[in-house]
Amino acid sequence: MLKASIKSKHGEATFEISNEGLLSEKMEKLREEINSKMSEYCELEKAEEKSNPDAPAEKKRKKKNDENDD
Repeated sequence: MLKASIKSKHGEATFEISNEGLLSEKMEKLREEINSKMSEYCELEKAEEKSNPDAPAEKKRKKKNDENDD
C-alpha cells in the first residue's frame, strides 16, 4: 500500500494506492516465463535422450563417480 499526502493552503489530502494488482500481474508474468523456460528445457532434454539413448545411463554413472570422488 502506497500513501501520499498533499498539503495546500486549502487543506490536506491523503491518498492510498494499492500496488497489489501491479505486483500480482508481474508475478503472473514471471510464472508464465518460468513455465515456458521449463517446458523448453524439458523438450530439449527429451530430444537429447532420443538422439542419445545411453545419455541417462552416462549421467547416472557420472553422478555416481562424482559422489565417489567426494
